[in-house]
Amino acid sequence: MDSTIAVAIITAVGGIATAAVALLKKSNHKDGPIRLPEASRDFVIGRWTVEQTIGIVSGEALLSTTGGSDIIYEADGKFIGSQFIAEKKVLREGHWEFTRLSKDVFRLKVQFEDQQIPVWRGDFQIVDQDRIHNIEQNYDAFRVKA
Repeated sequence: MDSTIAVAIITAVGGIATAAVALLKKSNHKDGPIRLPEASRDFVIGRWTVEQTIGIVSGEALLSTTGGSDIIYEADGKFIGSQFIAEKKVLREGHWEFTRLSKDVFRLKVQFEDQQIPVWRGDFQIVDQDRIHNIEQNYDAFRVKA
């Protein structure tokens, strides 16, 4: 539950006093302020999904369609899931690696089993427990809870 605190700010300039009231939000969380999780391999483990608009070049035109992925990152370093563009869904599996870049930023390196796709790397910033942001490609991934 949040409460609002009113604070009166009084200043005197050249003998004229002015007052302003500032409204401040105060968090009343039992355990204190909410802390972001730190970047760790354990944080990544689980199911993540991405949905986004994708630009596709067709001849000289740039078309827009939807795409994304639904991937489960397992504790043993394997992943399994699917990628989709428009109506086409492709099953994917392979191995993933985690590198911590800072307290809330990490790099995900993915090697697909089918070898048709080269190694993919993405740098992510943790937004909250269930959302990460790809810094370079400007999209968000969301944790899927069972």
